[in-house]
Amino acid sequence: MSKKASKAAAKQKARADGRSRDLADIPARVIRTTTRGVEVECLPVAIEFETMEQNIRESIEWPGKPTYDLTDVAGSTMQMDMSQEWVDSQATEEQRQEWSDYQVELARGQAEYDARIGEARAKFLSVKAIRLVDPSLEDTWREEHEWLGMTVPDDPRRRALHYFQTEIIGNPETDMATIITGMYRASGTDPELMERVEASFRHKVGEPGGNSAGDDTRDAEQVPEAQGGLVERDGLPGTGGAEGVEAET
Repeated sequence: MSKKASKAAAKQKARADGRSRDLADIPARVIRTTTRGVEVECLPVAIEFETMEQNIRESIEWPGKPTYDLTDVAGSTMQMDMSQEWVDSQATEEQRQEWSDYQVELARGQAEYDARIGEARAKFLSVKAIRLVDPSLEDTWREEHEWLGMTVPDDPRRRALHYFQTEIIGNPETDMATIITGMYRASGTDPELMERVEASFRHKVGEPGGNSAGDDTRDAEQVPEAQGGLVERDGLPGTGGAEGVEAET
């Protein structure tokens, strides 16, 4: 196969998985530094991450948008979704109340989503999305935590979450945003989508008090091989084969 044909095939393969970047442009490794100063390698698991978030969103009972009847000049009636602008200018008192009730239920659904997605993101990132760059960090942490009176979970997935929350991240909002954007970049996300992802987290990353390290994309020979072995080793972040995390009880 010619070089040109190989490149075309690579582009087709990238598009098939929802990505339009040339595979040659996907960074070999994406290293991010948290506010605790811990270097992690972000793994290409954006599709799994999006699936997890979509499943949570679809499991919530969202209210249906209220509608109103619109009659055109020919006498035909169409059902239209209400909007805040329409309610402010044309709605009856009954319709205003219907819109108000909808807003209350929408806020309830959003609050439930926000609470569940925050917990789910931390679990996902700790077991699926990162590996430690420096494996020596695992040498003493468990004994230190037990000496400090912390309970270290026996379940490897909960142990990884415990380590993630106590040793890897300092500012949860900033560090999770940093890791998520790194995960999307490692996944070879289309440049336009990557811009939107980074923009959605821009107020959390790279500002005073945020992650000063930012994006660190390196070739393999520049960084020691990241290790972690979530399940096989001592419960530190990595992929490790864990296919899900049970809800905390």
